[in-house]
Amino acid sequence: MYKNMRLLKDIVDNTPMPIAVYSGDDLKIELANTAMIKTWGKGDQVLGKNYLEVLPEIKKEDFFQQATTALKTGVPFHATDKKVDLVIDGVMRTHYFNYSFIPLTDEEGHIYAVMNTGSDVTDIHVAKLKLQSAEQRLRIAIESSGMGTYEIDLATKKVTACGNFNAILGIQGEISNEELLAKLHP
Repeated sequence: MYKNMRLLKDIVDNTPMPIAVYSGDDLKIELANTAMIKTWGKGDQVLGKNYLEVLPEIKKEDFFQQATTALKTGVPFHATDKKVDLVIDGVMRTHYFNYSFIPLTDEEGHIYAVMNTGSDVTDIHVAKLKLQSAEQRLRIAIESSGMGTYEIDLATKKVTACGNFNAILGIQGEISNEELLAKLHP
C-alpha cells in the first residue's frame, strides 16, 4: 500500500499539468504539485494556506466561487481560454488557461475536496489573435485594392469567391470548378 501511495504522489508531483486540491469553505490548499506551484509563482510554502491568501489578486474573479460551488454541489466546473491576471514572482502577468474544478468524493459519496487542474494556453491564445489580425488585414487589403480572390475545395470542387472576384469575372451566384477554369482560361 505504501508503495502505491508513493507512486501516486510521484505521478502527481511530476505531472506537467498544474494540479491542486482544496478543502473547506476557505479552500485550504491540501495539495499543489510542482507545476501548480510554478504557475502560481508564490514560492513553495503554499500547503495549508487558503486559496485567496496565496492568490489575493484574483479576488475580483470568479475562480473562488466556481471552486466553492463545485465543492458544495458536486458539479464539476470547466473553463476554456479564460483570462487570468496573476502576480508571478512579484510581476502582474496576463495568462489564459483551460481549467477545471472537480469535486472529490469519499467511499460514501460525500464531497471532501475539490481538485483544480489547468493548462496554460497563453501561447495558443496569442497565436490565435495574431492569426485573426493577419486575416483581417489581408481582407481589408484585398477589399480596398478592388481585387478579388477565390478558393477551390479540392475534395468537393466547390468554389468560394471573396471580394470583387465575382464582379471582375461577371459571375452571379455559385460557379463550378469547371466553369471557373473556362472563364479564367478560355
